[in-house]
Amino acid sequence: MGVPIADFTYYLICCIVLLAFLKKIIGSFAIGKIISSFTKMLFTSLVGGLCGYILMCVVNLGQTSMVNGIVQLIICGGISLLVVFVLSWLVNVKEVRSITSKVTASFKRSN
Repeated sequence: MGVPIADFTYYLICCIVLLAFLKKIIGSFAIGKIISSFTKMLFTSLVGGLCGYILMCVVNLGQTSMVNGIVQLIICGGISLLVVFVLSWLVNVKEVRSITSKVTASFKRSN
C-alpha cells in the first residue's frame, strides 16, 4: 500500500512543479478549461470502468481458461471504451468532439 501512495505523491508534486514552470514560461494557459475537461473525463472513465466491472461479473463464461479471459476482456473492454467515448461526446468534451467532427468530415469527403 505504501508504494502506490508514494508514487501518487511523487507524481502529484512533479505535476504541480511542472505546471508552475509552464505557467511562468508561457503565462496563462486556461487552466479552468483543462480542469473542466479533466473532471468530465474522470466522470466518464469512472462510469465506463463501472460498466466494465459489472459486465465482467455478468459475462461469466463458466470455465476459467485463457480463451474465456480473452473473450471477456474483448467484450467488457470494448463496451467500456464505447461507453466512455459516447459519454465523453454527450458531456461535450472538446477533444472528443474534435475527433468525431474530423472523422465524419473524412467520410463525407470520400462519398
